[in-house]
Amino acid sequence: MNKKTYLTVLALLLINFICLFIVVFNLEKFIFEFFISIIFLLTAIILVYSIYKNKIWSNKLAMAFFAANLLNIAFIFPLLSYNIMYLGLIILIVNIMGFSYFTTRKKAGIIRKIGHIELPKTVSIVEPRPAFAEYKQVTKPPKTIKKTFKPGKYVASKTGTKYHSPKCDWAKRISKKNRVWLRDKAEARKKGYKKCSCVK
Repeated sequence: MNKKTYLTVLALLLINFICLFIVVFNLEKFIFEFFISIIFLLTAIILVYSIYKNKIWSNKLAMAFFAANLLNIAFIFPLLSYNIMYLGLIILIVNIMGFSYFTTRKKAGIIRKIGHIELPKTVSIVEPRPAFAEYKQVTKPPKTIKKTFKPGKYVASKTGTKYHSPKCDWAKRISKKNRVWLRDKAEARKKGYKKCSCVK
């Protein structure tokens, strides 16, 4: 909640409604205007709540509220008697202040949001193109290095006693650091491993 905005709105609404109800009760035919004032009062309660809770739409609601109040007072101003015309002027000034306050507040919010955006810094450096003679023709394709890895036909564990085919479920469970690759059955027997049932 922005305390400054909240207190400003409360002060403006309080002055507005005190003057408005005095004006309404001094009108000759005030029933229709009385109902409009009640609608404004309910809208003001929603407005105060939205500002207190810091709702996103509170700024737009405040602008609409004060604009509608301006139209309302402009409509009833010619009906006022001379002794309460000063109250109509107070309502007019209060609503203009409220509307302008929320209009400038909205602009300030937009400027604050834009202020955080950093525009990309573009620097274009144009290098001159080399003359046709400077281009070199490559006749040989670049050499590619082929990496091949043939670990062996069988795998065993450093901590185990059997050797397995690489596709065996037991072989897949052996951690990389404990794997021992064997070229053939003879090497496996030489290293003391017995064959698993997966080895044919």
